Amino acid sequence: MFRSVLPTLARRPSSAPASSMLAASALARPLSGITARPAPAAASWRRTFATAPQESVKGNKVRSYAESEGRFSSLAYRSLGLMLLTGAAIYLYFDIEKEKARQVIEARNADQAVGKPKLGGPFSLIDTNGKPVTDADFRGKFMLLYFGFTNCPDVCPEELEKMATALDSLNPTMSAKITPIFISVDPKRDDIAAVRDYVAEFHPRLVGLTGTYDQVKAAAKAYRVYFSLPPPSE
Repeated sequence: MFRSVLPTLARRPSSAPASSMLAASALARPLSGITARPAPAAASWRRTFATAPQESVKGNKVRSYAESEGRFSSLAYRSLGLMLLTGAAIYLYFDIEKEKARQVIEARNADQAVGKPKLGGPFSLIDTNGKPVTDADFRGKFMLLYFGFTNCPDVCPEELEKMATALDSLNPTMSAKITPIFISVDPKRDDIAAVRDYVAEFHPRLVGLTGTYDQVKAAAKAYRVYFSLPPPSE
């Protein structure tokens, strides 16, 4: 009896594993479900962690590109504005120079069309010594002419004083090339003696000339000078 129990006890462990395996299998199922559930969350967390930096880098790249694009656009607009201002300034400069050149050409053509005025010509008068004088006596020199009369109250004396001052301001070499001449347009009252005394009041080199009415009129016309005789009462 004792011997038969021992084998029985010894065999029980061989059958126990089957039931325990079933129990373990039954317990393993819920345990496996419990332990397996956090895995997707962990995986999801890992994916979020892995993809978040990529999106951040991509966003930084987009912002950096947008900022650089904005800076480039601002620089492009500034460059364009500067180019437009420079172009406008250049155009204005050349337009002004073109207008100046046109005015110079027009003035030159006007001078050629009009020509030089014919001023001066032959004349025959009498000096303060009573000797005949013509334009040929002054050739090779510059004549500084003034047409007036000895009874002139204000204008004639002032202008003759200006002539005398101008002569004295020149150096002797230049002054020697200029001959100051006073021609009376009132030959009826300005005889030789009156003209001689009158010119002596202004400058020692001032030459006084007079003559007949026709002689004085011809000389004045040659130099485009117009005059009229004063009334007899003056």
